[in-house]
Amino acid sequence: MKTNSPLFILLVFLSGFFYSNHTICQKNYLPGMIITLKNDTLKGFIDYQNWAKNPKSISFKVSENASPSEYNPLGINGFIVQTDVYVSAIVQAEDSRQMEYNPNQIKEADYNPEIKLRTDTIFLQAMYQGSKNLYYSYDEKGKPQFYIKQWPDFELLIYKKYLRYNEERIDIGSPEVLNAFRENKKFIGQLTLYFQDCPAMQQKLNNAVYEQKSLENIFDDYYKCAKSKPSFKYDKEKLNIKLKLEYGVLAGISSTKLLMSSSEEYMYRYTVSPDYKASTNFSGGVLFDVVLARNQRRWSIYNELIYTSFSVAQHFEEVVNEDIFTLIDTKIAYSYLKWNSMLRYKYFVKNDWFMFANSGISLGYAIEGSNSITIDKTVNEYNTHSEKQLFEDSKSETGVLVGLGGGYKKISFEARYERGNGISDNNLIRSRTNRMYLLMGYRF
Repeated sequence: MKTNSPLFILLVFLSGFFYSNHTICQKNYLPGMIITLKNDTLKGFIDYQNWAKNPKSISFKVSENASPSEYNPLGINGFIVQTDVYVSAIVQAEDSRQMEYNPNQIKEADYNPEIKLRTDTIFLQAMYQGSKNLYYSYDEKGKPQFYIKQWPDFELLIYKKYLRYNEERIDIGSPEVLNAFRENKKFIGQLTLYFQDCPAMQQKLNNAVYEQKSLENIFDDYYKCAKSKPSFKYDKEKLNIKLKLEYGVLAGISSTKLLMSSSEEYMYRYTVSPDYKASTNFSGGVLFDVVLARNQRRWSIYNELIYTSFSVAQHFEEVVNEDIFTLIDTKIAYSYLKWNSMLRYKYFVKNDWFMFANSGISLGYAIEGSNSITIDKTVNEYNTHSEKQLFEDSKSETGVLVGLGGGYKKISFEARYERGNGISDNNLIRSRTNRMYLLMGYRF
């Protein structure tokens, strides 16, 4: 790839953009409360990062303008922010620090059905609180671990996928015995004792798996059996599907560079030989941005219906002498309606200023367009004129998009690159479009 190409420049910007956002944690103070060691409730603001793994500490301010204080699980009894409830706990956790967690990889499993435990002090996230309690954490390797509350202690639900020699599966012609996965499902026995006041739960527990959704269903069934309701239930799926639709208009310019080539260069010399100049035209349309609720609304599925066009032409002269010569003119002009769909990441710089990067696909349809070649041939006093289609065209165009932009409040600006598969429907002619956009958007 040429280092001065528009795609290369945009990719460099995008790489730097995502790297800076990965390494610089953006503060996001939201109303919340901490529970002190004396079980008092202190309201204020918590730096909420929608943690994928349980946080080791949190930043808390008593007011928006106050200086933040850091709290770990030894300093408070817990905290509440958004719909998340975390409690401080000293627990037994599986020691997976020496391995990359992936239960489906044989090389990362061992032959011991028992798990190795270590004592840890962590914030556990509450899934259910009431007469029966369920909590979970994700350790530093991303492994889920679930806990029940056996007052006053938290009890780890035991599960491990391990290896054993499977003597019944032997490769033909090989003395080696294949490995097979087995499961230590002690957690089912633990839950059987935990729900012993509801014998009907036993049958449901036989099909339980060590996953969040399965355990949620188990606890829902228990509360139905007990004819009671939990005092708290974390409904993660309901929270995740909350969407916000933003819509608006956009307008700007596009610069389209048409590139064509062929294995039969002489036959199609008037088609592929010209170095068509870039065509700069108006572009505009409407936008529909589906903003995802989680991750501080940084991610969205950005869509737009946009109009764009291009027109290029070339002139050739083939002269034998002043009485015998040929004038050739080619013209290619198309107008498109395009549906663009991209995944967008937005980063708030300060107050209402923001930056964003996006990439995705483009699906276009030519609502108007043609290509032609006109030949005027003069031999002495005789002149002939002919006009025909330059090549077979395609009404559809697909492409890939990358873009980088920024804005303030409802106004945005974006520089975008699009690479399309062109307009040729002739197997002997390859076409490609490189298109740059400069767009301004406004959201209502």
